[in-house]
Amino acid sequence: MRFRSYFDYIRKEFIKHNNLLSKDIESNNKDKEMKKIILILCIALLSGCISILTPKKENYVLTYNMELSEVKMNDTIMPLSESGMSYEDSSINVSYKQELTNLVLSIGNITNDAINIDWEKSTWIDTNNIAERFMRSGEKYSERNDKQDVLSIPGNFTISNKITPNHLIYYDKDLGWREKDLFRWTNKNLDKIRSIESSYGSKSVHVTLCIKIKEKECHYDFKFKLVDPIIQFKGNPINPETIEQTK
Repeated sequence: MRFRSYFDYIRKEFIKHNNLLSKDIESNNKDKEMKKIILILCIALLSGCISILTPKKENYVLTYNMELSEVKMNDTIMPLSESGMSYEDSSINVSYKQELTNLVLSIGNITNDAINIDWEKSTWIDTNNIAERFMRSGEKYSERNDKQDVLSIPGNFTISNKITPNHLIYYDKDLGWREKDLFRWTNKNLDKIRSIESSYGSKSVHVTLCIKIKEKECHYDFKFKLVDPIIQFKGNPINPETIEQTK
């Protein structure tokens, strides 16, 4: 049905342009203009046939989840809660939520006095142990490397920010500013996806926060390990028994 509709559209366009030519173009130029239109319509018809008849090749999709595995405060290992993505001590409670391109970071001040977050001394440490800055929601992409102000959180108050590692942000000349996915890869080659899976399976990332509490500068190091890899094809998880069926 779609193929037939496309031919009907081409036929109508041909008739329309032919009528216009008969009214507006003198007879000595009509043949030349007609040849141009026929060529354009043939190219459009060929392109439409190819797009209709060529099957779309699906991608394999690999995703990893992040799990909070360790918290240090000024190099001292702190006890973890049981939730897997949150931490609390006598001054703050911190929780994380992984999204497609970022982490949602919530910081609660559970003291009666204000605490200060020094974003200039806070970093994202990638799987190769390289520290970099991260961008927070509300900032301009073009200003992500500029100096960041200290954030004051009043007593018994919680703030939330989406943080995105700077290396995931890029500029596309056609689409503008874009964000790459956080621990999600796509590829048409299953072997390539398997290679990425094995290379990231034992790695971890860190978020470090510099928080000033009652005149004391506390350096928190939140370590996340990458867990639960899932490979999907056409939206369905695959396993070794179904790999051959998806090739």
